[in-house]
Amino acid sequence: MKRYRSAFGTGLVFLAIPLAASSLGMLNSWFSQRWLLFALSAIPVGVGAWMIGQARYMIEEAALDIRIGFFHRNVPWRDIKAVHRRTLPKGAMLGFGSDFIGIEYGEKTVNVSPKDADGFVEAVRERMEDAHTQSA
Repeated sequence: MKRYRSAFGTGLVFLAIPLAASSLGMLNSWFSQRWLLFALSAIPVGVGAWMIGQARYMIEEAALDIRIGFFHRNVPWRDIKAVHRRTLPKGAMLGFGSDFIGIEYGEKTVNVSPKDADGFVEAVRERMEDAHTQSA
């Protein structure tokens, strides 16, 4: 099993801090309780940062395992139709990057962004081709 980490992990912290600070400033006029103010702004920002920052893509024997926070998707190699690079306009994903890898399977597509994109694409295509030749 080979693991790939998300490319968004380190940059996300630099986004979470100003978002939390701006939320605190905005909510300051609405609430007099400081702990409630902190909880209302810090918890959602922290959970969002954890979800995106902890994204993992695992190349397993039978399937591609994608974990992003609470979300988990297990895509069997035989179901993958195509793997391709996608580029979104500059500023996409709040400045974290614009290069993604689209994985088409069934009638769905999932976008991932591993740090080692070239190695990830190569590994997925190799496993996908092996699965398709074995089933043919």
